[in-house]
Order: sequence, then C-alpha cells, then structure tokens
Amino acid sequence: MIKRVLAGMMALAGLMALAVVPARADHAIRIGGPAIKGVFEKDKPSPYWDFYKDIAAGSPVGVDLHMLPVKRFTRAFFQHEYDCMYMASEDEKFYRDNGKELSELRFTPVFNRLSMHAYTAKGVEKVHSMDDLKGKTLAGDEGLHVSSIAQRRLSFAKSILYANTMDDAFALIASGRAQVVISYSIDAQQYFDRAGEKAYHADKKFVLMSLGEQFTCWPGNHGDEFVAYATKRINELKASGEIKSRYGFSAD
Repeated sequence: MIKRVLAGMMALAGLMALAVVPARADHAIRIGGPAIKGVFEKDKPSPYWDFYKDIAAGSPVGVDLHMLPVKRFTRAFFQHEYDCMYMASEDEKFYRDNGKELSELRFTPVFNRLSMHAYTAKGVEKVHSMDDLKGKTLAGDEGLHVSSIAQRRLSFAKSILYANTMDDAFALIASGRAQVVISYSIDAQQYFDRAGEKAYHADKKFVLMSLGEQFTCWPGNHGDEFVAYATKRINELKASGEIKSRYGFSAD
C-alpha cells in the first residue's frame, strides 16, 4: 500500500514538474535578422520590429533573435549558424548563388513586397524613367550597398554614393552632393516619419526594383514547424488587411 502511495506521489510530482516547465523551452530556434539602423533595430518600434515581435509572440516554438550586419547575417545562415532568416529574399538566384537549391529550404509566403524608387527634392522634377537618372549623382544607404541582389539587378549600383544610413543619404541631397536618393519606399517612409520630413517625393509608378521579403528556414530543428505557423499567420494578416493597416507592408 505504501509503495503504491509513494508511486502515485512520484507520478503526481512528475506531472507537476512538467506543468511548470515553459511549453517552448526545449524548442528554441535561432533566427538571424539584418541590423539596419533606422529600419530594423532590436526593441525599437518600426514596421519590421513590430511584425517580428508579433510573429514571435504566437510561435509554437521558442525563437531566439540574433541581429547581425546584412552580409554577416546571410553568410551565417548559409553556414548553418542560424535556423532561419528574417527579412529574407524571395530571389531564387540569391539562394543558388549561395550553393543551395530551393528544395533544400523552407519558405513562408512573402509578407512584404519592396518597391524601390528614386527620390528627389520637392521643387525638382520627379524621376520618371531611367533616362531621367542620367547625369545625376545618386545616393543610397549602406543596406543597398551590401545587398548582393541590388548590386546585381541595378546597372548603376556601382556609381551610387553610399551613406551609412537613410538619414545620411537624404542629407546628401540637402547638402547639394547628390540629386537623387535610391531607396525602398518603406525605408524612405520610415525616415520621413521619424524626421518629420516632407521635402522629398518620388514617382511611385516608376519602380526600379521589386523584391519580396519572407522567412527562410532550414528543415528540421523545428524550422518546418515555425514555417507552418508563420505561413498561416501571414496569410491571416493578408486576408484581414492587417498586413497593411498594422505594419504598412505591401502584400502580394
């Protein structure tokens, strides 16, 4: 009888121990994110931080975010130092250039469609075509400089005057050192909102480059589980329109 009571007590204790262990404690995956000043910084409110935080909060597996410079974060992922990439590209050649076939990876749907535009000071004619860029000094930020995709796709990438941040890039127009800033619209808008800036404009119909952003993960180590969850959540946010109203993202 005593043995049976002790066995029951031990089983109950085991169940209690299981109950107090966080449900996701042994399921953490490492996510690499690109540290881009003024665009995506840990714990600093922005569309990218707010979206990541909301996705992470509902994840069925624990997530551990690591912020790295753009080039290092992609290199570290392909060296299997991280299980997933946040703000990863949909560009197929990008993966093949890094020695991977798409079948070797797992992807969520695109959560944001980037559109690159040419910004000029108000009072100066907008850029409507590639011909309008000829003879002008172009500026861009460091994120554009280190993007292998932008460097491959933009014929004029090597002639751009690169600054550390988006703020610095637009300052080059203000100082007269450049006439045009090349930027993704969401990055430029973050700068405009942050600085209260209203002195620049762009022809939104003239798109220099379009690129989808997603989560990309390795299979296994709960990467598949995270992708399945994030896929469902992204599709829900698209269907409800919240992907635009809450984060300002442009969904497909």
